[in-house]
Amino acid sequence: MRKVLAVLLFGLTSLFGCYSDFDCSMGERCVKKSFQSNGVCMEEVDEFGMKQYELPDPDSIGPNMDMDGQCSFDMDCPIGFRCDNKYKVCIKR
Repeated sequence: MRKVLAVLLFGLTSLFGCYSDFDCSMGERCVKKSFQSNGVCMEEVDEFGMKQYELPDPDSIGPNMDMDGQCSFDMDCPIGFRCDNKYKVCIKR
């Protein structure tokens, strides 16, 4: 199975923002724009859209120094997902 690579925007949690995965609920990741310290909590799913429950990543603390992100175009994402240009992550349609 391919590594977990897609996230799904999660309702109200995304309104409050986050600074690391530790600010998000279980099964969510703090997704930040490039070179930003804060972001939004998004549900983590696999390429089939099944929710994943990973532990918070200690490397999520601090700014996102990944300039490329997860995707640049919709075709970089699995079928049923689109590339969010703001956060450079695959979002379930």
